[in-house]
Amino acid sequence: MKKFSILVFAVILILTMAACGSEADANIQATTEPSITEPQSQQTNASEPAQEEDGLDPYIKMLMSNHYYDNGGENSDFKYIVYTCSRDDSGYIIIKEYLGTDASVVIPDTLDGFPVIGMYHSIFDNTPFVAEIVFPDSLRTVVFNTRADTDQCMVGTAWYAQQPDGVYYAGNVAVGCKGNGEITLREGTIGIGGGAFRRRKDLTSIELPASLLMVDDDAFAGSGLTEITIPVTLQYYFGAFGTCTQLERVVFEEGITKINGTFTGSAVREVVLPTSLEVIGEKAFMRCEELQYITLPANVTTIEEYAFYGSGLTSITLNEGLEYIEQYAFQHCKGLKSIYIPASVRSIDIRAVGFNIDDKPVADFIAYFPASSSVMENLQNTGVNCQIGTQADAS
Repeated sequence: MKKFSILVFAVILILTMAACGSEADANIQATTEPSITEPQSQQTNASEPAQEEDGLDPYIKMLMSNHYYDNGGENSDFKYIVYTCSRDDSGYIIIKEYLGTDASVVIPDTLDGFPVIGMYHSIFDNTPFVAEIVFPDSLRTVVFNTRADTDQCMVGTAWYAQQPDGVYYAGNVAVGCKGNGEITLREGTIGIGGGAFRRRKDLTSIELPASLLMVDDDAFAGSGLTEITIPVTLQYYFGAFGTCTQLERVVFEEGITKINGTFTGSAVREVVLPTSLEVIGEKAFMRCEELQYITLPANVTTIEEYAFYGSGLTSITLNEGLEYIEQYAFQHCKGLKSIYIPASVRSIDIRAVGFNIDDKPVADFIAYFPASSSVMENLQNTGVNCQIGTQADAS
């Protein structure tokens, strides 16, 4: 019996040692696996903002937003506008006027705790003595304001007199072209100021660099451009290419998901849209009277308000997959006598199609719908002639 007890004890001891060895091996194996740590977020200053998750530059995103409200601001050197958000504590500054007397001016990165991301075209109109200007890295645009007496920004200053012929800059923002110099944008250009190349009939073509993020109002208005390619990096160009009476062809690079700019009143005849496109932005081709036909890519889900208002469209093919047609999108298209609204459309705002400039239904206009449409009745109730049909009926 004694021998048996010793034998049992020995077996238990061996099994216990084996278990401990296995646990030790597991521990050793665990410690040899590489450790994974979350990367530490990089700190950025006001002049170098981190990109948003949607890829938009946060300063330009603020300029695009409708949720900022303006208040006046002033110190001994500058008069400015403080834009604050109604939804959070963010804000930005647009400087209106230089009030100082120094010939050397440093435009600050921030005022009142907010980044300086723009300045008025007329900021130095009354200061011809200004000879040196340091611009902040946060600057994204120069606003073309009605007070300006000339298309050339800062033209009356000693600083302007020192600029060579050709494109000149406020930091990384192109703000004009001096003399008859060549209009070429350098790599690293992040913005084109409002009115920069306005009414330059000698400008027939220009390459927009990959670094470009924003083109402000009237930057190319009335210029001699005949064709333009919109790079995928360009995030905002609302009002930039209006009334270009020679601009016949617009190409949007692959990768663009939304048209965030307008060609109002331009002579656009041909539009090349990328397969990546999802949204036709507000007023994109408003009053483009030479634009007669367009086919939307398969990924387009939304046509925003006034997108084709008053255009010359006589025919348009809307893609299956389109979901939203906003108000006035196709209003006052005098040559458009019919349209096919695909079954995928879930919402079509009043006066989106089939209405004239007086907000009256067009008598000889027909909107065709598939039998399964959920929005036909809504449009029909506004007085528009709606019928069951196909794309072929609207061709």
